Amino acid sequence: MTMKFLLVLLSFVLSIHAFQLSFNNKKFRSTSITSRVMQMGMTLDVKLSEEHSKFLKDTAKSESPKNIELLLRLMEMSGEKILSPKDRKGMNPMLIPLTIGEDEEKGKLCYMRWPTQREDMELQLVRTCNVGMVLESMSTDLMCRRIVAEMDFYGKNGAVDAVKMLNDAGFEYTSGDYISYIKSGKFPTITEEDLRLVLDRYLLTKVGPFPDCYERLADNFLEKKDTISALVTCERAVSLFYGWGHPVAFHADMLMIVGRETEAKDAARAALGMPLWTVGRNKAGLERAATTAGFT
Repeated sequence: MTMKFLLVLLSFVLSIHAFQLSFNNKKFRSTSITSRVMQMGMTLDVKLSEEHSKFLKDTAKSESPKNIELLLRLMEMSGEKILSPKDRKGMNPMLIPLTIGEDEEKGKLCYMRWPTQREDMELQLVRTCNVGMVLESMSTDLMCRRIVAEMDFYGKNGAVDAVKMLNDAGFEYTSGDYISYIKSGKFPTITEEDLRLVLDRYLLTKVGPFPDCYERLADNFLEKKDTISALVTCERAVSLFYGWGHPVAFHADMLMIVGRETEAKDAARAALGMPLWTVGRNKAGLERAATTAGFT
């Protein structure tokens, strides 16, 4: 009985040992797999930003913006999909694609590499359209600050993280910085359009120049019958975004609306004297500029 008991006990101990070895081995494999997946994810993030930087340096012969990775991450948080810089089929040869939204008709966000670009000139950001492209931002840094301010203003998901990312990158932004514009009492804040105009004023005074912000403000001045302010706003945009046709074409439209046809014709011709792929936001805008200029 004693020998039989010892054999049973030995068999039990060996089975426990075998179970422990099997468990530890599975745990090790699981940990290794998790580690590899995490490493792959990190590598993919780094590779994506590196791919754009390498393309800019080797192919576009331009320095990569310091905060390109921040821009890509913020655009991804805004709901856009990151594109490969080599995904350029059918595009203007001076564009480097970055992201595209769920609504592909709104176009791709790209860097614009002018062929005669000065060495100290920032890469501008543009959005493609069916007749060319429109200017979105004069630089990467301005675009990053705008994205975060808009996310914070509208309380979008990830806004808190976006503010932290921006500040960690060396910028200074305090959540709710726009509140003073809302509480000032100088601007209406009843409708969604009112709030958009408040945000436009904040961006133009606290962040930097953006063509679409100027256009909305000019349209609002015109709607309130403040013709002088509408035209001054247009002229300001034309002076800031030199070389781009669509601010000039927008100015021509405004001049035509207020009955200053001779000046509108001159402005439209000036717009069409610039690269045609910078003139209109859509085909109708391009055709309108040609009509106003007297070319049709």
